[in-house]
Amino acid sequence: MNFENDLKLQDRIKKLLKDPPQHKFSDAKKRELIGRLYEVKEEKKNLVYFEPFKFAPVYASVLATALIIFGYAHFFSPLYPVVSGTKGALEVYRSGEERWITVQKPKLRLRENDIVKTSGESVADIVIPNLYHVRLKGNSEIRLAKAGPRISAESIKYDLIRGKAFVYYKKGKSRRKKFEINTPEAGISVVGTEFMVKTMRGAQSTWVGVLDGVVRVTGRDIKGPLAKPKLKTVRVKAGEKATVRKGKAPARPKRLLEKELLELEELYRIGEKPQVALLISTGRNRVRELLSFTPLYISAEMSGILPEKIEKIAKIFNKAVKEGSKAKHIESIKEFERLVKYHPNPKYDVQFLLFIGAYYEYLDEHLEAIDAFQRIIVKYPKSNLRSLAQCAIGLIYEEKLNAPSNARISYKKILSEYPQSPETTEAKRALVRLAGNR
Repeated sequence: MNFENDLKLQDRIKKLLKDPPQHKFSDAKKRELIGRLYEVKEEKKNLVYFEPFKFAPVYASVLATALIIFGYAHFFSPLYPVVSGTKGALEVYRSGEERWITVQKPKLRLRENDIVKTSGESVADIVIPNLYHVRLKGNSEIRLAKAGPRISAESIKYDLIRGKAFVYYKKGKSRRKKFEINTPEAGISVVGTEFMVKTMRGAQSTWVGVLDGVVRVTGRDIKGPLAKPKLKTVRVKAGEKATVRKGKAPARPKRLLEKELLELEELYRIGEKPQVALLISTGRNRVRELLSFTPLYISAEMSGILPEKIEKIAKIFNKAVKEGSKAKHIESIKEFERLVKYHPNPKYDVQFLLFIGAYYEYLDEHLEAIDAFQRIIVKYPKSNLRSLAQCAIGLIYEEKLNAPSNARISYKKILSEYPQSPETTEAKRALVRLAGNR
């Protein structure tokens, strides 16, 4: 035999498996390639007896090939989530076995086309750690339509057959994989967000509410239980909702009502826990909560340089409180501002600046508070907290600085630039107040 040619063959196969063509291998082709490698391995075994040292490099070659095969299988294998019942009874329809089973294990691995069903007050959590978390509420059914390979950009797809689900999908600049939930009336596509979706059989409609991020909602031209989307698509942003009725295009997104925001706050209890968060509500009174010097939550699990810096700030703050020293409080704020300036982090900076603004206002340093809030509006144009900063500026001008003209400008900006934000209610009330004081 020409063993040199066999080594070249192995090398070609390894390259194919390491950098596969775009069309992907068929199962038959993969079996053929792996089988050919095993043939080379068997031929090598017969030759090793006669000249073991001469052919020793083949062992390394075959081992490397095996690693590539197993690596290929791992990275291109589907991402199957686990499901667990956090409350009440939970059933799973095993598509491969064509039967319903009661989930008794703490965690059960789902496969494509499996259906999860809850009843009454039961709750099910479907999770891929560090990627997504779906919480299925009572009297609901959801099907895993497509799990999606680990390193592919192919979408993860679920079908919400009936009921209500909360969805957390982790954001990430390098994340290309999309997440889709289909209902009988609509298709919902996200890249990284937190939202709730419910489908109502009696009303033949789907409701979507978004707490963070943006989702695309597409109506369905109904031709079956879960037909493909063919109607108009709308973008639903943070703090908004949209309704889709059977066979219709989605309605224009509207601002979430306060009771709907409160329901969506359940999303804060699933998925990745925030490492920095202002402890304020999502309702229309959150601006006054902010200006009452709201607490700032900082996780003990935070990594990097921030914990060390924040610990230093906390010591200065505690000393300022103990001594009743405004100068120490100002020192604490300045340390916070240096933290934002020299160690910027887009995930946390807006919350830090809101806290800095509220801190200055607590010390009656009104102009410095306005400057901190203004930095949010200018430097973070994509933040959904800009309306909160703008409303805080308006309230300070109106109630602390007695500058009604500047206050009106701030409130009108909320109505023109952030018409769907919770601050519109406060802005409208303030404009009525200012009109009566003329």
